[in-house]
Amino acid sequence: MTLTTFFWILVGISILVLMAIRFNIKKELFTPVFWLLIGISFMVLIGILWNVIKGL
Repeated sequence: MTLTTFFWILVGISILVLMAIRFNIKKELFTPVFWLLIGISFMVLIGILWNVIKGL
C-alpha cells in the first residue's frame, strides 16, 4: 500500500468520524480521535511531499 492510498484511507475515516461527531454519536470519544487522524494525515502528506521533493 502506497502513502497516497494510506492518506486517502485516513481522509475517508476522518470524514466518517466527523459525521459521527456532527450527529452527536459518542462526541466525547470521537473528537480526540478525529484530531489524531488529522495529525496522522498531515504527517503522511508531509511524507508524500518529502518523497516528491527527494525524487526531483
